Amino acid sequence: MRQTTETTNNSQRDLGNILERAKEILGELETTREMQLKESLPDKKNDEELPKEFERFLRYDRQLAESTITSYKLALRFLSDFIKPKTFENISQEDISSFLVFLKEGKINKQNKQKGLAIGSIALMVNGLRTFYKFFAFKTEKKEIQSISFFLSNIIRAKKINSKPIEVPTPEEIKKLRQTLKAYLKCPAVSNTQKLLTLRTSAIMEMFLQTGCRASELKGLQVKDVDFEKQTIFIKNAKGGRQRISIFGDSAKKVLIRWLKEKNLQPEDNLFGLRSKVNSDIAQIIKLWTKKAQINPKLHAHSFRHYYITESQRQGADLQAIADQVGHRDLNVTRNTYTHFDGHFLTQRLKGVEI
Repeated sequence: MRQTTETTNNSQRDLGNILERAKEILGELETTREMQLKESLPDKKNDEELPKEFERFLRYDRQLAESTITSYKLALRFLSDFIKPKTFENISQEDISSFLVFLKEGKINKQNKQKGLAIGSIALMVNGLRTFYKFFAFKTEKKEIQSISFFLSNIIRAKKINSKPIEVPTPEEIKKLRQTLKAYLKCPAVSNTQKLLTLRTSAIMEMFLQTGCRASELKGLQVKDVDFEKQTIFIKNAKGGRQRISIFGDSAKKVLIRWLKEKNLQPEDNLFGLRSKVNSDIAQIIKLWTKKAQINPKLHAHSFRHYYITESQRQGADLQAIADQVGHRDLNVTRNTYTHFDGHFLTQRLKGVEI
C-alpha cells in the first residue's frame, strides 16, 4: 500500500514536471512566433528614422549641396510611396526595377500632366538611392540590404540624352559685354548709385571669366578670402564641401580693388553683398546685362564657367591645371563635358592635316 502511494506521488510529480516543461515550450514557441511576425511586419520606426540619419550624413559628413540633399530626399519619398506597405528594409531588386520604370513612364503626381521624368532627373534619383543603400548597407549586415546596394551600384549611370547643350558665349560676345559695362561706368548720364551697381557687376563678371568659379562659390566669398598680392581667392564652400585656391588675372584685380575702395568693406563682409542661398540675384544681373549688351539672352552663370574652361584649353593651358583651378576631381569631366570647340578653332587645329 505504501509503495503504491509513493508510485502515485512520483507519477503526479513527473506529470507536473511534464506540464511545466510543456508550458515553457509553448512559451518559447509563442515568443518565436511573435518575433517572426514582428520581422515580417514593416519596421515603421526604422523607415522614419533612417532617412533622418541619412540626411544628417549627407549634410554633415558628405557636406553635399542643399539642392542635392533635397533631390535625394525626394527620391526616398517617391520610393517609399511606391513600395507601400513594404519598407526600405524589405524591398527586392524587382521593386527597384519597377520603381525605375514607374519614374520613366508613370505619372509622378496628380498635378504632373506629363508622363514620367526626364532621364537626367531619373539619373539623379538613381544616384540618391545608390548613396542611400550604400549608407544603409554600412549600418547593417542584412544580406538583403547588401544585395540591393550591390544591385544599385551596378546600374549604369544614366546620361542626359537629347538634352540641349549649354549656351556658351563667344569671345566676341564677351568683348561686347565688357565694352558695355565700361561704357556705363563712364557715361555721365548714369547716376552714382547705378554706377556702383555696374561696378559690382563688372567685378562679378571678371571673377566668373577669370576663375571659372561656380555661382554658389562666388556668392560665398568674403573680403578676407581675396589675396591681392598672390591674386588668388580662397574658395571654402566648393562643391561637396571641398576647399581650393583659384587664381585671377590683372583685369579682375583692378576692378576688385576699385569695388572695395568704393564700398569700404570689412574683412568679414560678403565680397559682393550677395545672398548665399538665393540663386535669382546673379541670374537677374546676367539677364539684365546680356540684354543691355545685346548678346545671347540664354547665357547664365555656368555659361561663363564653361567659357573659362574652353578658352583656357583653347589657349593651350594644361588640362590638370584647369581641373584644379575649377575644382574638378575627375579630369574626364574637364576634358569631355566642359570643352566646347567651335568650327573655326577646329579648322585651325586641323590645318595642314592630310589623310
